[in-house]
Amino acid sequence: MSRKRGQREAPGPHIWWRVQKSGPPRAYGDFRPIGGKEPLKAEGERFATTDPMLAQVLFGERLKAIRAGVATSPRARPRGELAKLAAQYVLTRRSGSRATAAWLDQTETFLGRAVEYFGADRSPASIEPDHVAAWVVHMRSEDSVRGRRYSEETIRKHLHGLSGFYRLAQRRKWVPMGYNPVGLLEDYERPGRDPSPDNWLEVHEAAALLEAARSYRAGKHEPRMALAYPIIATFLLTGGRADEVLGLDLNDLHFARKQVHFHANQWRRGKGGKTAGAARYVPMWPQLEAILREYLEGQHLELRLRFDTTMLFPSPETGGRIVDLRKLVDPIARRAGLPEGKYRATAFRKTFATAALQVLDNGVPIAPRTVQGWLGHKSGQMLEAVYGRLGAVRHRSAVVEYRLESSAESSEAHGISHPLSHANATDSATLRE
Repeated sequence: MSRKRGQREAPGPHIWWRVQKSGPPRAYGDFRPIGGKEPLKAEGERFATTDPMLAQVLFGERLKAIRAGVATSPRARPRGELAKLAAQYVLTRRSGSRATAAWLDQTETFLGRAVEYFGADRSPASIEPDHVAAWVVHMRSEDSVRGRRYSEETIRKHLHGLSGFYRLAQRRKWVPMGYNPVGLLEDYERPGRDPSPDNWLEVHEAAALLEAARSYRAGKHEPRMALAYPIIATFLLTGGRADEVLGLDLNDLHFARKQVHFHANQWRRGKGGKTAGAARYVPMWPQLEAILREYLEGQHLELRLRFDTTMLFPSPETGGRIVDLRKLVDPIARRAGLPEGKYRATAFRKTFATAALQVLDNGVPIAPRTVQGWLGHKSGQMLEAVYGRLGAVRHRSAVVEYRLESSAESSEAHGISHPLSHANATDSATLRE
């Protein structure tokens, strides 16, 4: 009845385990659609239990009480017509969809806000396009739970969730066939798309970031920082998405063929692949090969023995998957003299695409179609419009690499200040120590 990380949630009430940054996983009861989620706590305890046997007992007692009407879940909401049908829609998606548990949780949250706005007892057929347009205006003026306004992209996701509900509503004859008020919105009534942040690194900036990661000395209170160098290098030298890089397995590294294999495995949290070309092989460039070999012979060997895992980048605290890059990247960026809070997986992906487009293939510029395949895109539109950038320095090479010395010479030849020349409390000599 419990669910391991990476698996789709079971339909109906079940136990799920919340993985924490530190400490063992804790048990929660998911009583949807008859209730909500709540921690499974023994009497007198402040936190959810970590004992699987006790979790089963607590879950059974709580489920029996809720079904008997003796108790209700703290998060249970009154179920009117719209509320009941929305809950039924979510339950249907959970039982027969390939969507991830996180996406389904989001959809349930979005529909919950729609039910709250339109009314739990409202008939779905009574909601007209003007009502949906008014909801969009309302969300633009309302603060989210984080205390700031909803972004246009978040509002779009709310509408996508409501539109999905109406597709099922037509099939189940809850509304007349063909009726979907979301689809009848005018273009000016629809939320726009938030522009993708144009964050990426020039080759010399990426070289500075890698050198800062290589020479960073992790303290006892930050064991995860010991993995910063191989993780950042893998992002910058493969162009992989966060789910792909952080979910790599040892068997995905092919040193003999000099390739990295991105595909669905037991560590991946999302779908099998975001696009049709998501399962792919990417070159293992010489710089990445050297970094990974050193990592596997040192830090990873210790982690593998301690946690008995084949995950390439297990968390040193729990042995589970690393899910947050912020605390891993920001100290390195600060040390390299680069802005904090700016560079994440997407920025590294754009950096790789830009550097890869400068690679020479048998002495001539590489074909964009090849780089497109490395990124896992079905067409070249994303490479041209989003990922491929025009850098200030043309760093032509037969391989993708970010070398401190060569990139510094290239940037100085173009009159560009190297990041390490103004790094905070450090300089290039210190970083090479």
